[in-house]
Parts: sequence; C-alpha cells; structure tokens
Amino acid sequence: MALARHSFRAFPEIRATAIAQLPADTGLDGELVVWESGRLAFERLQQRLAARRGRGASEAAGQWPAHYVVFDLLHRGETDLTGWPYWRRRAALEALFAECGRAADAVLVDQLSGRRAAVASVDGGRAGGPVL
Repeated sequence: MALARHSFRAFPEIRATAIAQLPADTGLDGELVVWESGRLAFERLQQRLAARRGRGASEAAGQWPAHYVVFDLLHRGETDLTGWPYWRRRAALEALFAECGRAADAVLVDQLSGRRAAVASVDGGRAGGPVL
C-alpha cells in the first residue's frame, strides 16, 4: 500500500482518518469522491489533485472535502484475497475496519445497493472517513 499511501498526499483528510490507521500491507479497492451541491463533483476532485502539497492541499481539503469509498479488500499482509468469493472478502474488510477502530466513522454500504446508498451516506454527512 506504499504507492497508494504516497498518492494520498493531495488528500490529507483521507490519509489522516482512513489510511493512517490501517496496516501498511493492506490493499483496498476504492474511489475518491468529492461531493458538492447535491452531486458528485469530478471537477473538484481534479482541482484537489492539482493542489497536491502543503498548504494548497490543506486549503483544498477544507473547501472540498474528499471521501474514500471502499469497495473491496484485495490483500492483507502476504495473503492475496482476490481468489476469495466476494462475501468472504467483504467479511474480512468489515473485520479489518472493526479491528482498526474504524467502525465508528465508517458507513457500511452493501455493494448491491450500489452508488445510491454510497451517495446518500456521503451527502447525509454520516461519512467522516471511508464509506464501505
């Protein structure tokens, strides 16, 4: 996850809440989103990426906070989980977040309920960190 951690420097709020407390050898599949005026704002996500470092990243985080929508757990430690059925990976993902103390500010969304439930979770302000 070292490369993924490196790419989060433009998103200090994600690094501080979602990523920093997970084991370094964790591989997640997810998507960064920025929500604005009742919709997902891809252009704001691009602006966040342009303000990658230091004060620019912090100011952009305050103006357009990002959320990390986590879909799947791909590996943990030396174990490649991609051959596991989805229900088993999902259970491992939920257990991982509970072990790391992330359950309090993570919103669990059933993959089958899809985008609508994830968007409602972010828009409703319930997601201070990852949306699972």
